[in-house]
Amino acid sequence: MYMSYYVSNLVPLPPLVAQAAYDDLLAQALRDDHALGAGRTRLVITGPSRHRPTGTLLREVPVLVRSRSMPLVGQLELNAWSHRMTELGIRPTRWRFGLFPPESNLRAAHRSLTVFRAAMLAWAEQPLREVLDDLATVGYARLLGQNRYL
Repeated sequence: MYMSYYVSNLVPLPPLVAQAAYDDLLAQALRDDHALGAGRTRLVITGPSRHRPTGTLLREVPVLVRSRSMPLVGQLELNAWSHRMTELGIRPTRWRFGLFPPESNLRAAHRSLTVFRAAMLAWAEQPLREVLDDLATVGYARLLGQNRYL
């Protein structure tokens, strides 16, 4: 018998924005080297993303968390938390009932989630940054199409 444990992190993004960020970041990872991460910890995408609009589960993809310790096999999940928040989580799989994944694996999973969460937030803020850059360079009136500089 197998039991599943869960490592999660809240993301202050509405579910639709979080889904778009999640999908785009996974597509980028698949185009590159199938991995996201920083330092020694890598979140490796090992299969296709599945869209599962059942209950609060929005997306899931099989992953492998690599670090200096034994790799952690799991599912990277995106869940709706509320209208304004989502939950990003890794559900470790293949652990026997009564056995916990090693603490080093859970720390690596938390680090992976932190990196992925930061990437999702940066992805969501990018359009706003571009508008603010335009405001700083051409002025508000020009941005609105009045062709006047402030």
